[in-house]
Amino acid sequence: ELYVLLNWLFYPHICTKSQNYSMVTVFSTYHLNKALSVRDYLKAQGINAEIGRTGVSHLVLCTEDEAFKARRLLAQIESHEDYAQKVMGASWEQESSDRGSTPIVWPNVIQHFKQVKFTGAILLCCALVFGLQLIFDGGNPKPIFDALSFDSVAIISGFEIWRVLTPAIMHGSWLHIIFNLVMFNFLATPLELRLGWGRLLTIVVASAAIGNIFQYYIGGRVGNFYGLSGVVYGLTGYLAVMSRRPDLAHGLRIIPGLFLVSLLFLVISFLFMSDIASYCHLGGLLAGLAVGAIDLIKFAQNKSA
Repeated sequence: ELYVLLNWLFYPHICTKSQNYSMVTVFSTYHLNKALSVRDYLKAQGINAEIGRTGVSHLVLCTEDEAFKARRLLAQIESHEDYAQKVMGASWEQESSDRGSTPIVWPNVIQHFKQVKFTGAILLCCALVFGLQLIFDGGNPKPIFDALSFDSVAIISGFEIWRVLTPAIMHGSWLHIIFNLVMFNFLATPLELRLGWGRLLTIVVASAAIGNIFQYYIGGRVGNFYGLSGVVYGLTGYLAVMSRRPDLAHGLRIIPGLFLVSLLFLVISFLFMSDIASYCHLGGLLAGLAVGAIDLIKFAQNKSA
């Protein structure tokens, strides 16, 4: 059960190896019938596709040579109003009864992070900084924390601008960093795959900066806070807003209830958890909502033009 949970969280849009040759995931869903229909649709277009499974997700796999063509075809039909009819009708047209063997597909970590380089860079950066914290910040002084923490005097007088962002890459415990990195990877991977690293960079910078500024100036002008959770809230807010687009790609739609659970935890942390940087979470969430709203407005304007 633990493997299933971690696999699902770490590799929502995974690049995999199946049997003795490399296969790339072009579609994932929690519903087997939907995965089978997508497979049959791709086969109808002359693309060899297979069914696989990792964790609780059912995957549609193609060879690396055909993966780009498959993704392009799926992206083209996802924006059509009759998307469901086209995909679901493929199985009927082929009279397919093959439900696939759904083998368990093991993660190919290297291939995964080749596809999402910026996401991987953030994860690696946080892991390296945490390692340095464990080595050098065990007692007093704390050179890593002192160099990266939010310090308004150093930022303004010393032009150490990086301090506006760097509290996000520090963490206080193993549980803290594991939870944040798992959630960041889970939310950032589909976003980078679909919208590119530039959009992800914008959300990360905006949510980290605004979250840290909120925490410092509203939370008591104390710089003893850290963690990537403000960015995680930013990604959650962004995807929640963008999920209002009717033609949004399947992989970008936020899990039902995740935004509500995030809001509930935010309220609980304000009321009962004084040791949590709640203003950082709030600032990151508002930043993500703002970036999402801007993109949603641009989409509406382009559609009406």
